[in-house]
Amino acid sequence: MTGQPDAVGPLAGHRPPQAVSVAACVVSLGHNGCVAKRSKKGKRRRRRTGPPPNTAAPKIHIKVAVAETDLRNATQLVKSAILYADRVTVYSPVASLVGAVADLGDVTAPQQQVALLLDIVRQVPSLAARLDAPADELAQLEAFLAVDPRLMRQAAAAHGGRGQIDKVYEQLQDLSSVWEDEMPEAIEKAKETVGAEELLVAVEAGAVNIADLGAMPTSEVIIDSLSRATGATPGTVLDEMILGFTARIVDMLSEPRAFPLLDAQSSGLARALERETVASPSLHAMRRGSEVASAASFMGYLPYFPALPMDEVLDLRKSLSKPLIRFRGALAKLSREFQSRPIDEAFESEVEEAWRAQVAPALADIREGLAEHGLLREAASIAQGDLRRLLTEAGGVLAAGSAEILPLSALLMAGLAASVPVADVAGRAVLRRREARTEARKNAFYFLHRLAEESN
Repeated sequence: MTGQPDAVGPLAGHRPPQAVSVAACVVSLGHNGCVAKRSKKGKRRRRRTGPPPNTAAPKIHIKVAVAETDLRNATQLVKSAILYADRVTVYSPVASLVGAVADLGDVTAPQQQVALLLDIVRQVPSLAARLDAPADELAQLEAFLAVDPRLMRQAAAAHGGRGQIDKVYEQLQDLSSVWEDEMPEAIEKAKETVGAEELLVAVEAGAVNIADLGAMPTSEVIIDSLSRATGATPGTVLDEMILGFTARIVDMLSEPRAFPLLDAQSSGLARALERETVASPSLHAMRRGSEVASAASFMGYLPYFPALPMDEVLDLRKSLSKPLIRFRGALAKLSREFQSRPIDEAFESEVEEAWRAQVAPALADIREGLAEHGLLREAASIAQGDLRRLLTEAGGVLAAGSAEILPLSALLMAGLAASVPVADVAGRAVLRRREARTEARKNAFYFLHRLAEESN
């Protein structure tokens, strides 16, 4: 949709739209900020076999703080967190905004759609003016929603007012049609505006949870945001959202068992909070934050990973689970060598130095080791290095008790008769290649190697 819809006439004679204007304004919410209480959808339960999981084993729960208004950059952090963590929660005003908008798509009952639409229009003056309807007529429409249409029509017919009642219900049907026709497009545009498409893929898959930053209903969030977008006096929803987001950052930085992962703006906010208060981030939280922040940076250095779609990232979670264990161990040790904290401006420089000094050379060793043990190359190496044994097995071309080789004609005839033991050569080549791959998998940074290969 482009532009603003024209004003319409009274409800009695025209199709109310302009409820369309409500849908259009939803697109602008991404630039105003708001938060909603996300509805928690039930996760699909799968039947498991074998022993129950060890719930006592420590889990990595990464809490991603995103203060940026464009979620495209934040998605990079979220993808890294998904691959590294057992659980991921995103704290973000804009992500909560998108959650509120997405909740509109979950409203499927026509009565609920119209009720929410009327509630929005009634509380946002500029939108109510476009309907060209007084407040009592809007209240009348809301009252009609609570009554069974059949009973209302029967009562109206008994008093000769059936025609007027039918017009009211036609207006309600028009409002419902506007929602069905316009709102899906408005929701998609809102997601696109803030770059939330890939994040929502992870949310729908259950890999990421968007945290509540307040206990505000979706309708209040939408109304407050539309009020700001249309220049009306806003409510207190945005203020509560900012306070909630700030409080969550303080909590995650003071919690010893937290794995905080902050974007650049959130790190700046954390430094400002530290300067203005006597409270300092927990030493353990900072150490764990260094671990997950360096992991995210290392993944970001891989050539093709930043462009890897979210659905493929979700698929890689399972296939990379085993090499992830060693990778976590290496980063837990490596993060203790950093002098800067993950919220400090100098931290990224230290991560780059660690990449050059330790990670990049390890990846080069892995690639060279695997390349040197290609199956054909290994088979050729075996054949050339063990020629005497191969010729012996090929037909006794070495005289018994003598190292002298038989004449060429005899050698050729023996080779043709007995053939070279290809199965033996190939078998030993496969074995050596497996051994080489086993050694490569033991490298702590094999996780990054696999991720780079899968991202290509």
